[in-house]
Amino acid sequence: METQVETRLGGSLPVPCVQELAKEPLITVPPRYICADQEPPHAANTTLLPQIPIIDMQRLLSGDAMDYELDKFHYACKEWGFFQVINHEVSTSLIEKVKHEIQEFFKLSIEEKQKYWQQPGDLEGFGQAFVVSDEQKLDWGDLFYIVMLPVHMRKTSLFSSLPESFSMAYRWDSQEEDVLPRTIMVTNGAYRSIEHRATINPVKERLSIATFYSPKLDVEMGPAPSLINPQNPALFKRIITGDFFKGFFARELRGKSYLDAMRI
Repeated sequence: METQVETRLGGSLPVPCVQELAKEPLITVPPRYICADQEPPHAANTTLLPQIPIIDMQRLLSGDAMDYELDKFHYACKEWGFFQVINHEVSTSLIEKVKHEIQEFFKLSIEEKQKYWQQPGDLEGFGQAFVVSDEQKLDWGDLFYIVMLPVHMRKTSLFSSLPESFSMAYRWDSQEEDVLPRTIMVTNGAYRSIEHRATINPVKERLSIATFYSPKLDVEMGPAPSLINPQNPALFKRIITGDFFKGFFARELRGKSYLDAMRI
């Protein structure tokens, strides 16, 4: 049996539950959620936008179409920084089950959610991330963050208290994989990193499910040596993965500011 390892990569200050705020008869949005220094977003005409790259996993792994699909994959990473994946063999039923269980979790009463509240100095749990000051602006949204794999890094006190149907939806086996750490750093800037933005619905809640993969926390990350030469010097520092994440979560999230701090 694997020994449980308590790993804390940082914390976030406690903030109000946005779902509870939304239930109140508010006349105006609370000041901490108004970003007056940002330009107001505009809705683009989606009919004029280029099509998001679509990567077919079956073609990417097949001998006949691999080279063509690999070129598409390379282009998407280099020019776009994101893409849609099809034929990934993750069943629709599993995807819908995960969405349903997460929606049910966020429907819990505030009293139930308090069982999963983030603890001081710890990011895992219910709350928000990147809140480092009582003066900074907040996101209009709630977050539940939990480490799932490897199993020995699961926070037993948090994971075991989740509703059974929720935790069952996430009971995957751990498997060691070679993971590219922060791809833009590994590729020395060849692959793009875009800011995550979404057009909100003024009358409907939006659910986002994000999964992140990283190398072991004691592994050094930085530009791949094979990509560095006198004509293409390293653009980013080398750093231990755990230290990278501790620095990442210790500051307010402002675009790519932390990535810029890693540049040489």
